[in-house]
Amino acid sequence: MSDIIYTFNGKDITMNVCIQIRAVVDIMQEQLGIDFEEMKEKAPNL
Repeated sequence: MSDIIYTFNGKDITMNVCIQIRAVVDIMQEQLGIDFEEMKEKAPNL
């Protein structure tokens, strides 16, 4: 991932945003008791 997608105060924070999104997905998977594939299906509807 080399494209700058998210910036804050002129700095690229894309990787930080991706890491935070993954952390949220991990928490939701744990709380819902589902795997990654099932989470991908459910995520747009949450």
